[in-house]
Amino acid sequence: MRMSRDEMMMEWMTRRYGEPRRWACVEVEHEHDGMLMARAERELRDWYLRLLDEGELRYLCPVDVSKDVVACPVSDGSIEITLPAGTRRVVAVRMTGWSRDATIVEAGSGMALRQGNPYGRSKREKPVVVLEPGGTMRLYSGIEAGELVSRLLVVKDDGREFYNIDESALGLIERV
Repeated sequence: MRMSRDEMMMEWMTRRYGEPRRWACVEVEHEHDGMLMARAERELRDWYLRLLDEGELRYLCPVDVSKDVVACPVSDGSIEITLPAGTRRVVAVRMTGWSRDATIVEAGSGMALRQGNPYGRSKREKPVVVLEPGGTMRLYSGIEAGELVSRLLVVKDDGREFYNIDESALGLIERV
């Protein structure tokens, strides 16, 4: 479900504060209304980014960006991919020659460090992708010339103007 900022704010105000913003009627504004709306908008934005980063996948709307990325060979035999702007989380990665999705690990983990050694790195049967700082990822697992990224599911933030979540995620908004 894709919602505009105004639609999401209306849901937020209704579910969190029990008070929807009344768009179609005359409102009496108090001097602190603007500050309260700004605070509510910051709360919403923080909640949303936390949901994208840490929430269960059933509440999110991952998108396949495999057609939007370029796989660049690196001298150590790996492939480097720069993730699209706004990517908050990588959910699944697969190359055309792999029989399954890769295990995704953070740079610096034990499994990530093993990928740097050609004798210790994972093979095509159990591929591993290492998420690097700065929005890139490295694929090490037996990639051959001509293989393409066939699946790259990510959770993206489209900025402050749009919110992409499953409708059931609205039930996670706690009332104060």
